[in-house]
Amino acid sequence: MTPPARNLAHAAIAAMLLCLAAPAAAQIGGHTAEDGVFVLDDAEDLDLVANGVDRNWIPQFVWGGGLSAEPLDTLELTLAPGQSPVGTLLYRVPAEYGYINKSFGVPMPSVPGESTIPYPGNIADFQSLDFLISFTPVVNNQEFWVILETYPEVRENVFPRIMWKYEPEAGDTFQPISIPLHSPTLILDGEGYEVEELLSQTRFLSFYFYGESDSPQPVTLRAYIDDITLVPGEPPAGDAWILSGPTPTEQGPTSAGTEEEPG
Repeated sequence: MTPPARNLAHAAIAAMLLCLAAPAAAQIGGHTAEDGVFVLDDAEDLDLVANGVDRNWIPQFVWGGGLSAEPLDTLELTLAPGQSPVGTLLYRVPAEYGYINKSFGVPMPSVPGESTIPYPGNIADFQSLDFLISFTPVVNNQEFWVILETYPEVRENVFPRIMWKYEPEAGDTFQPISIPLHSPTLILDGEGYEVEELLSQTRFLSFYFYGESDSPQPVTLRAYIDDITLVPGEPPAGDAWILSGPTPTEQGPTSAGTEEEPG
């Protein structure tokens, strides 16, 4: 082997070894799926910062209600096995003109505390989004959705939305919910993109609540959500997803916040 060829071979080997030794790029909140279960928030700090990504939870404005972190020892709720024992998120949504139609959420950057514009998250290597929920009351046509807004921006201020519908039971006991990330119920404004592509450029995750009330008395949804995690793993074989379809309600779920600044 001539000296130039030998030098090129040595350089190629060195580059390969450097790549093998280098840590994997952060996927969400400075972590990767190889690090194991990622805790987005367990409300143990009793604040409205999602510790995993170091960004504030952002609720849609609710007159007479809103989002808070509540100590569990002040609530008459039954915890799930293994639940973190200190706090929980509480979203109170009074019906307005007979409708409950609100959401709260958080940006999902790959780097803690940063904007998703330069640092979108990547959760394609995670299998599920798991959390605990307890809620009351039951109202007409009630719906519960998890919505993940992603990049790219398909037109001005319009982003793809991956949506999962789930059906918890009302009551004062926390119950586990597992959202299969690779098997959404619906994708809006994501034509031309595979679900893995969208999961690899996350923007905003939100919890959306809808219902209708014809009661003459004031009705307020109280939704407690705790121990929100991303669980790594291969998606089950045979997963299918829907590219487009009718919106779940006439009002339609929307993300609770936006990334307006690049910093």
